[in-house]
Amino acid sequence: MAAAHQIVAGSRNAQLYPDQALAQMKGDKSFKFSDSELKAIVNNVYFGSASQIAQPMTLYKAIYEACLKGGTDTRWKPLK
Repeated sequence: MAAAHQIVAGSRNAQLYPDQALAQMKGDKSFKFSDSELKAIVNNVYFGSASQIAQPMTLYKAIYEACLKGGTDTRWKPLK
């Protein structure tokens, strides 16, 4: 979900209209979101408050750090 928010934010920063960002997301087959979920993401990025937008990025950061550190399972070790 955080990646979807990042892509839509890039569209917003490139000054695309919200409907153009939505069309771009619908065209990206790597995301499996419903139309209503995609609309919510676009609306969140374009019209949401900073606290709403930060939540997915916080989740993304937590996932990234968990992956970077090898996850929460202490038995997992980096491959050599």
